[in-house]
Amino acid sequence: MGLGLHGRTVSAGFDGGGGARDASEVATPVTPPIGLLWAAAFALAAAMALLAAGRQPAHLAGYGLSALVAVGLVAAFRRVDKQRRRNRYYSPRRALDKVATILAVATVLVAIVHTWAIATWLAS
Repeated sequence: MGLGLHGRTVSAGFDGGGGARDASEVATPVTPPIGLLWAAAFALAAAMALLAAGRQPAHLAGYGLSALVAVGLVAAFRRVDKQRRRNRYYSPRRALDKVATILAVATVLVAIVHTWAIATWLAS
């Protein structure tokens, strides 16, 4: 403790804005939403497993999992991560950007294979 402007006593918790800092604001690290990438990876793995089934319902489900669910989860990861990066306590993990890109490309490729199987079935 010490004397501040105009003889007021200033404590260590004073933030200069007229109030004491909340304990939860002090140093809570903010991390990327890794759970969204895990969910996208599981959706992609399920879509890849459905490639082996070879039946039309499996291809339709695989297309939905890869083109809609997995890509949507990667997009949600990007959106939430971008919002969290604005926080001054954000703790980046550089490798996750590459993982998200690889997942997005892989989901599109798996969706193309499922689409090809569906189109071949429809053409026959």
